[in-house]
Amino acid sequence: MKEEITEDTGMIRDKRKQNQEETKALKERIKLMEQKWEKKKIAMIEKYERIEQPQKEQKQIELEKKTW
Repeated sequence: MKEEITEDTGMIRDKRKQNQEETKALKERIKLMEQKWEKKKIAMIEKYERIEQPQKEQKQIELEKKTW
């Protein structure tokens, strides 16, 4: 009976340790994915600003010409 209990306890410890390692690995993957998405978000914002800003300036110039 004691041997069964010790085996079960050992198996539970092993399983717990395995779960902790998997959780740690998953958290690391999530962190890397968040960093990747943050970089993509910044790149998209910069791209949008490069495209939209000149268009806004051009529209403003056209409006100013019409008002003169």
